[in-house]
Amino acid sequence: MNKKDKIQEIPNRHVWLLADAYLESAKVLYENKSQSGKLIPVIISNVCFSIELYLKALNSNIINEYISENGKTIQNKEYVEVLKYGHALDRLFESLPEIYKEILKEQYLEEFENNIEDIFKKYSGLYVKVRYLFEKTFLIEKKSLPPLFKLADFMAKSLYNIKYS
Repeated sequence: MNKKDKIQEIPNRHVWLLADAYLESAKVLYENKSQSGKLIPVIISNVCFSIELYLKALNSNIINEYISENGKTIQNKEYVEVLKYGHALDRLFESLPEIYKEILKEQYLEEFENNIEDIFKKYSGLYVKVRYLFEKTFLIEKKSLPPLFKLADFMAKSLYNIKYS
């Protein structure tokens, strides 16, 4: 007999910690000035993926699955069920529960006097573009990194505020 429990933990700690790891790795690579020119696509990929994961942390469940035999639990698995797949930041944002969309919109507008939906649209396809840079002519500039880091840092801070406010 199998039993599954769904737990909605917002933000999802598993996804959130992974997002933090990708953002931190991007910062470490960026700070290595001697190599950062060659590593710009990797840095951008990591920052974009961290933003994607921060969004997914607001829209996922933790599944606890218990497998039993003869009334005795023989195995317990825990995993994450992401409720919206893909890499398009604007679509991931749109799929969020309304309360989290509103929180992010208000906080971003207050902090940066800008519309976060426009920012997600602007960077929506960047993760895929930089991963497949060799397939198309696509100019990547180091100057695109500070705004990406700003968005990722905002998302990290926002998840913290959502969790602990």
